[in-house]
Amino acid sequence: MKSIIIKLLFIVSVILISVSCQDTLEPKIYSFYTENNFPKTNDDVNFVLSSFYANFSSEWGPQDPNILATAKTNAEKKAAVMWSVYSCTNGWYHLSSSCTDEMTDKWNPIFGAFSYNDGLGSFVNGNNGPVLWNGLYQRVTVVAKATAFIQQFDDQINAIKSKGALTSKDSADVKLRLRAKAELKCMRAWTMFLLYDWFGAVDVRLDPNNLMDTELAIRPAANPTSEYTKKYLRNMVSDLKVAIQDMYTPTEALSGANYGRLHKDVARMLLMKHYMNYASQTNTSSYWDSAKVYCDQIISSGKYSLASEYSDVFSKLTNTDPGTNEIIWATTYGPTRQSWHFHTNLPKGCNNICGIDVDTASLWDGFQIPWSFYYKYPAGDTRLKTIGSEFYKVNPKTGKNELIKLGTAAALQTSLPTGAYAVKWLISFDRSSTGQYGFAAFRYADVLLSAAEIENNLNGPTQIAKNYLKQVTDRSGTSAAVDFMNDETGNQVTGAVTALATGDKQVFSDFLLDERGRELYWEGWRRMDLIRFKNAAGESKFIEYAKTQNKAADSKYLYFPLPFKAMTEGKGIYQNNPGY
Repeated sequence: MKSIIIKLLFIVSVILISVSCQDTLEPKIYSFYTENNFPKTNDDVNFVLSSFYANFSSEWGPQDPNILATAKTNAEKKAAVMWSVYSCTNGWYHLSSSCTDEMTDKWNPIFGAFSYNDGLGSFVNGNNGPVLWNGLYQRVTVVAKATAFIQQFDDQINAIKSKGALTSKDSADVKLRLRAKAELKCMRAWTMFLLYDWFGAVDVRLDPNNLMDTELAIRPAANPTSEYTKKYLRNMVSDLKVAIQDMYTPTEALSGANYGRLHKDVARMLLMKHYMNYASQTNTSSYWDSAKVYCDQIISSGKYSLASEYSDVFSKLTNTDPGTNEIIWATTYGPTRQSWHFHTNLPKGCNNICGIDVDTASLWDGFQIPWSFYYKYPAGDTRLKTIGSEFYKVNPKTGKNELIKLGTAAALQTSLPTGAYAVKWLISFDRSSTGQYGFAAFRYADVLLSAAEIENNLNGPTQIAKNYLKQVTDRSGTSAAVDFMNDETGNQVTGAVTALATGDKQVFSDFLLDERGRELYWEGWRRMDLIRFKNAAGESKFIEYAKTQNKAADSKYLYFPLPFKAMTEGKGIYQNNPGY
């Protein structure tokens, strides 16, 4: 799969780009291809899949030629990019981290640490409007185009079967298309999952018969319990459940030629996360039960286990091998598919950080981990080995390699950088320059922490919940200890009770949210987690945390506003989210 993705990336511009307002919903997907001549061969089928996989990569993505045609500045050109999900900037992964407590963004201050609230006018209509559109909302076109190809594969399967007795080649062709259809259904549902995460239910094209209808349907403001939302989510869930039947098994997709393909457990992960989020949104216990079904299936498979060292999860991951049994699915890179995470978050001039040699010429110093988040780690936590609070840099005046220390208490009151540097998935420069690595999108530690959360919500902090949590904290060397760094000074303080000893549901939940932050930092889940977890008063932790940052926050910030462009095309029947 890796070689197919790398060789056939140019089709991205054919399939994924929206070139006009009408093309938001009208997927003219074939360019010089037609409905009659593409895709026909088995190579064509893989060709199509590769372009959709590219949407979930870490690349910056294709550029919208309609915007690019009038772009004059670098900022305007940047706004033309349809950012991939795991892009280092402006995609779902980045924005889901940078608008929380775990990341500061020097380039887009309104996204940093909840502060997008303060710059909302700019966010919706100004310089960042195109970011919201191209990085997130334009995914509606991916849904429509997936619908078109799913229908084509269905038609081809029916045509082959109509021949009567099938040859071995016919059977293989049917199997290939069934699997391709399942992968597309999973990607269509995953795209809907991401859209819902940011905007709530939106108008997507799931019926191949109305793909060419350019009129937006009536869309009410986001409401988790409305029939509009329920229908959207039923379709998303149906796609994932159907996809599981014909997708690769994890064994088939985590090794060999099929490495990089989506598989059954990716669909299970999405179903688990959806039901967890929806259980919290609607305060409905039965959805925790539904989440438990898919969580248990992943755990009971025996396929996965925690890596012995936290850093191994990221350093051993390559573009041909997951490296450890902790990886459920990862994006893959190569010489022609670069990840810019390496460049965006390290300090300029740095030549060594956390024992890793880096290229001093290509560091942009865009993102950091706020000290308030860094100090949530207990002393001795092995995960701190993947966070740089100091680095080496050559002094241009003396020519000597000097150690620059950042993580002292004094740094909080000086003009030193505002936080530490994430190094968790960075590797030696000689490997990164050849593209021999990947980005862990789904991993087993997340499943174990989710299992603890599900059990706590269903039955309180039982021994079962504590055992799931203990596996993760034991790996970090902390064992859910009571000693934590103080958020303000870095001094040690002692908590009242450990999460592993408490019988209090809220105490366990609060610890678990912090532990998810420590374990999964900068993997894209923080905003979703903060929204899902609640305090004792039933208020979302996202809102509570924002208030601690002196931000004007209320429940409307649990959704993002629809982009101005979408509202304009909606012509009054497309309602924005509550409060916007």
